[in-house]
Amino acid sequence: MEHLIPLLQRTPPFSLLPESVLQEVSESMQKKTFHKETLAYRQEVTEMQGVDVIMEGEYETFFFDASQDKRCIEVHHSPYCFGGISVVLNRVRALKSVMAKKGTVVYTLPKKEFTELCNAYEEFFH
Repeated sequence: MEHLIPLLQRTPPFSLLPESVLQEVSESMQKKTFHKETLAYRQEVTEMQGVDVIMEGEYETFFFDASQDKRCIEVHHSPYCFGGISVVLNRVRALKSVMAKKGTVVYTLPKKEFTELCNAYEEFFH
């Protein structure tokens, strides 16, 4: 997964870590490709398996209101990390909903490894 290191070096908070750590991180990541527009995460419902780093494509993040309308819509492209706050602060439930656009490619770092990085590197955690 050597090709992931340049991506991680551009993606906060991974950009704060030494290259030797990024090498280990890249070896733990799993690739996921979305072949059609997909609701990847639903706020307060989906349990996060880890954090996603967008390599290609886009994530549209938003909140559903009481009428199931999208609110606070944001669009994220590479380099972007989704899920860190959910893993650390929300008992691993997604804080926002995410619509992954067709053709989006993400690499997921398992929550255990992400939490270990948070515990080992204070600046990364913050």
